[in-house]
Amino acid sequence: MGGSIAQRIAISYPKRVLSLTSIVSFADASALTKSSILSLSFFAKVPSLEEYLGFWSVLVGTTYPLDIPLYTQLYKDSVEESTRYNPNCITHQLSAIARSPIPDLALIDIPTLILYGTADPLIPATHAIEYAKLIADSQLIEMDGVGHDIPAGICEARNRARWRYRIHPEIFKLLKRSKSNMSNEIEAVKAQFIKYSEVFNKLDPKLILPFFALGSILITTGVVATMTTEQEVEGVFTQFMGLLKKQNFTCSKLDVDNLSAKMLSDNIAIVSGSAIRYKKEPGTDTKEVELERIGVTYTFRKDPPAPTAKATEPPATEATANPWKIVAGIIHQPENAIAL
Repeated sequence: MGGSIAQRIAISYPKRVLSLTSIVSFADASALTKSSILSLSFFAKVPSLEEYLGFWSVLVGTTYPLDIPLYTQLYKDSVEESTRYNPNCITHQLSAIARSPIPDLALIDIPTLILYGTADPLIPATHAIEYAKLIADSQLIEMDGVGHDIPAGICEARNRARWRYRIHPEIFKLLKRSKSNMSNEIEAVKAQFIKYSEVFNKLDPKLILPFFALGSILITTGVVATMTTEQEVEGVFTQFMGLLKKQNFTCSKLDVDNLSAKMLSDNIAIVSGSAIRYKKEPGTDTKEVELERIGVTYTFRKDPPAPTAKATEPPATEATANPWKIVAGIIHQPENAIAL
């Protein structure tokens, strides 16, 4: 169902999709046979652990055995310990699929990767083969003996002769083929990040706000704070800096030399690096000593260019230009930094 939703997004919003990966999915409701619907209806009641493991043992295919410890934990998380398990969800899902009109796949003109399992008991392999023909720039990958699941082995296998492909490298190749025309503004993003860190240390709300695209989110260990108003931004960061002071931090500085950035699209970038926190050396009022290093990873967004200004209007200044803004920030251990 997720794959079919992605197809519809690619058809309805072509300018917002660069590539499409469809894994054990389908084009329309005709892919769901009577036997597959009966199989899915199994979840219309709360299954026992034995029923749950038996069901997935069939769905996983014929090449890799079911990961019993993993699926036992999934059962505990989603059935035993969840207070939100709703057996009616499967009926709703099937109804949504059945009522969904057949998409015009020929309208998809972006690089598309279609992976299907030859032992999928829910979605017949022939369906993926046929609908791949409708998408001009598509690549079809057969996963021999794989069912309606992606076992870890197909991602990890490196030297097994029976596997021509591993999933992740093929997806990376697809991304390289995509019609992205990513602008290279790495240095601009880095510069904005450095300016942000200076502002953050000063904690002047009037200076902090221009660097944020409201609503924003700050994630730290044990804390997730969303900010949708100027007052919330000021309150969250005032509280955050207060917590730092309670831990005897006197200031923190960005390690500019080890800052890395990557463009994800024309207007989305990610920056990762580390910051050094300091405290006053005992017995002195001025000397700072390093207390610890922390990892910082932020997502930046740049709004689309504003309409061309009229000749009578004054030119945009740096303050009114189109700066990069932070949408999400994560503070973590340095060793857990996201690899860019």
